[in-house]
Amino acid sequence: MPCCGKVICSGCIVACGDAVGWDRKTMDIKCPFCRNPSPDPDQLVDLIRKRAEQNDAEATIVLAGFYRAGYQDVVEKDDDEATRLYQKAADMGNAMAHYIVGLDYLCGEGVKGRKDVEKHVHHMQVAAIAGHYMARDQLGNLEVSNLNMDGAVKHWMIAASCGYEESLDKIRRDYASSTLRWVTKEQYEAALRSYQKASFEMKSEQRDIAATLNPDAGKNPMRRADGESGPAVIFYE
Repeated sequence: MPCCGKVICSGCIVACGDAVGWDRKTMDIKCPFCRNPSPDPDQLVDLIRKRAEQNDAEATIVLAGFYRAGYQDVVEKDDDEATRLYQKAADMGNAMAHYIVGLDYLCGEGVKGRKDVEKHVHHMQVAAIAGHYMARDQLGNLEVSNLNMDGAVKHWMIAASCGYEESLDKIRRDYASSTLRWVTKEQYEAALRSYQKASFEMKSEQRDIAATLNPDAGKNPMRRADGESGPAVIFYE
């Protein structure tokens, strides 16, 4: 939350909103911790900036997202500043920041077109070790590029055990292949069981509702319910 810096999941936001009565289209609710109302765009950026200046990694990532995409008429798009802030958050050990910086080095975005596979792998490894399942999935993809299918399957199994369906789908497709098959029956069954366990533990009615409000949840560290750039409420899955 931009007011006090607390991080809550999307299901908790829905539960808090339902408890006090709210408009789900705007996601306009009071903070469940400090009871402050949702800030307007100028106030939001000011609050996030102050927390980022105090070395709050989550706030730094959100501020970086404002600069990467631009935010209404409050923050102008600035890739250099976005990259600096993402790197700052990564230096503080934030897994999501390492993942984003890693993607930047893969695509050349925000790093003046300087693609660097070595740095990409480094940041993905750091993020994966910290528990970032999408980084773990990407390490599996990299192993495929290196023709190390055993390594790829191991990474995807770890990501699937975190409830990441895309990794499970890769394991499933490989197991169903009638040509080259690297996934054993035991590995597929283990991946399926661990994925189902993680999904069951994370499932709730409120999170299902949040998923309908934010169909892209989990794909971006900052997003809005109405699809516009910049978060009115920041969702973490």
